[in-house]
This record gives sequence, C-alpha cells and structure tokens, in this order.
Amino acid sequence: MLKKIYQYKQRERRPIVCLPVYARFCSVKNIFLFVLITIGSVLLVSCGSNTEKRKHAVDTRKNRLEAANYYLSVAPSRDMLTETLREMSKQMTKEEREAFVKIIEENIRLNIFDETIILALDKHFTADEIYAWADFYNTEKGHAIMKKIPAYSSEILPPIQDEMKRVLALCQLNTGAALRWEATALGIKAGIDDDDTTVSYNFKNISSNPVKVISVQTSAKYLTAQVHGLIFKPNDSGTISATFRRGDRLGHYNENIILKTNDPAEPETHLWLHLEIPEPLDIYPRFVYWKTDDPPAERIIKIALHNDENFKAELSDVKFDGDGFTSELIKTDETYIIKVRPINTKHPSSARLVITTTINSNTQKQQYAFARVISKKSKF
Repeated sequence: MLKKIYQYKQRERRPIVCLPVYARFCSVKNIFLFVLITIGSVLLVSCGSNTEKRKHAVDTRKNRLEAANYYLSVAPSRDMLTETLREMSKQMTKEEREAFVKIIEENIRLNIFDETIILALDKHFTADEIYAWADFYNTEKGHAIMKKIPAYSSEILPPIQDEMKRVLALCQLNTGAALRWEATALGIKAGIDDDDTTVSYNFKNISSNPVKVISVQTSAKYLTAQVHGLIFKPNDSGTISATFRRGDRLGHYNENIILKTNDPAEPETHLWLHLEIPEPLDIYPRFVYWKTDDPPAERIIKIALHNDENFKAELSDVKFDGDGFTSELIKTDETYIIKVRPINTKHPSSARLVITTTINSNTQKQQYAFARVISKKSKF
C-alpha cells in the first residue's frame, strides 16, 4: 500500500549533522523557523479573502496598534505555537514529546512573540488590513486553515530545498563521482495500516575503479539501512535498502541516510526519505492547561475522524492514563468533543489523554492529547 510520490534523479551535496531527534527539533532555530513560516503562510491565504466588512479605520499608529491587539485576541500566539510544536514533535518518542512540551511551557516567553507580531503588523500593514486579517482568522475557514499550515509547511519545505540544491549542483563542475544514482530522494505515502516502510536506492559504479563501502548511517533510530555488498567493481550495480519502523508514528517524516565510501570525488552521499503516514483523526488542541488556583473550568478538545475510500476510522476509547483529570466525550454530527477538567488546581499535575481509533475494523491506533496544571510562575 505504498505510493511513490516523486523521485530526485540528481546527486546532492548536502552536509547534515545527525543529532538525536530531541536535539534536532528542540533547537531555537527550528522553532522560530516554523513559526515564521506559519505567519507568512497565513498572510498569503488570508489577505486575498472575502473578510467581514468593517468600518473604515483611519490609518494612524494608534489604530494600527489597536488592530494588532485585536488580531492577537482572535489569533493568540499560543494557539499558533501549539500547532507548530505539535507538528514538530510528531517525530519524537512518547517520552521525548512529554519532555518537549514541559520545556516549552516552562520556558517560552509568549510576550516576545506578541510584541514582535504587534510591531511587525504596525510596520507593514494598514489598520484596515490588520482588521481584515483578524476577521478572516476569526471565521471557521480561517481556523481550519491555520490548523493545517504547520503540516503543510513541513511537507513542502524539504522537496523545495532539495530541488534548489539539485539546480545549484547543475551549476557546478562535474565532480567525477563514481556512483550514479537512480534517485537520491524518495517521497512515499504509506498505507494507514502498514507496519513498516521499506524503500530501495539503486546505483551503478560508472568509474574505472572499484568503490568500497565504509559505512551506512541514518538520522533516526527508527530508520535502518543496509547496503547489499561491500566492494563494487566498475559497471557493478548496487542497492541500499532502508526500513522505517513505524510503531505509533504518524504524520510527515524527513530522514537522511549517509553512505560513506572510498570514492575521493564524493566520499559521502546523502539519501533522503520523505514519508507521509496518514493520520486517522485530527485532534485540536493537543495541549490544554490551567494554572494553579485557577477555577477548574472545562477545556474543549475537538476530534475529527478521517475517512476515505481506503480506510474507515472509528473512535474506540478515550481515557486519561493518570489521575487528576476527568473527561467527557460528546458526539456531534461530524466531530467529537471532549470536555476536560482538572479535579482541582491546587498543585501542578499532568496526564495524557489516550485516544484510540479502530482502522478498518481490525487495526487499532493511539494518539494523544495532554492536560496539565502548571505553576502560576510559569511563563507559558
């Protein structure tokens, strides 16, 4: 049930540092890159929209700042950050996700986001334009688009970057590399009930000298790779097989395989796997919280099932795996609503909401949302 989406047929020369998953995705650079992409993408979709009609506002700095604050009231930076971090944390293990959320909520200074957004809006837009943007965000379509932007951005960026590197490589002199590859990057869409995903990268030694394989490494512990052979004589062909261990992973993954050889012209070759694993449902938001001594008011988590001709998803179970919180599941016409409350907010606490779906009546998948009571001193 694998669908090959695209192939890149040129060699790429891309340096990469293979850090652990947690370190790669918790970097400040990556966090702000995703946030900036999110802001820019929403601008593109919203400015051309038919927004709610609003009385003309004189374009003064006072009115722009008032409009910017109105924008933040309907488009909180916390919501944008939550969706962005959710997309980034998909490639982490359960333990890494929980640690990631904890670090963010205890250390992020959302006032920096708000101040930056306000100043940028004031600098680049008129008061009317800011109001129009906010009005669009405040619609049902606006909310739906904002929720999808992080996943959209994470999917389009790697192929764009790879294609730019391919084109730039054409501008360089021929390096005389020994191995010619059928494809150095593969885009795969996995089936909803697949266990593992295995792909092959085929090559041929077009040089007049034998090529010896020194090592094969991958960028993630759930991705394994092996080369079928050690020494490849002139005109010999070979294959590297890579297997993605799926487990409970969902969403978009962009991973790297590094082949090291004794080829002096190109001692390292970087192979790329862009994998999309369908999600049986949308959960929004993934994270709800209260501060200590806050009223234990209910928070709403919405669930929308994905069903198409290839699979049918049914909600099987929703429950917390820890004490301290209660949940109530309510079914509407097209979605489910989960009402979440803390039993009390006297002390910090946390729990994971386990949401189990049954796929095609025989396969169960679990996804998670998180609830926390955090200290009043937290900056989140």
